[in-house]
Amino acid sequence: MPRGPKATVYQSEADGSWRFRAVAPNGEIIAASEAYTRKADAVRGAHDFIANVSAEMTVHVEED
Repeated sequence: MPRGPKATVYQSEADGSWRFRAVAPNGEIIAASEAYTRKADAVRGAHDFIANVSAEMTVHVEED
């Protein structure tokens, strides 16, 4: 089964906002999110983004 993209949720050191990066299986960053004030919103955004990339791919979300 092919591995799909994954998203990493992190807190920005610059302003304390929450963001996510979507990374392709080859390690290339394919998307970077807007700033979220709540971690839960960033996690939901990451899940929504990955789900919309392809409903057939496996979703991997890592939280710090």
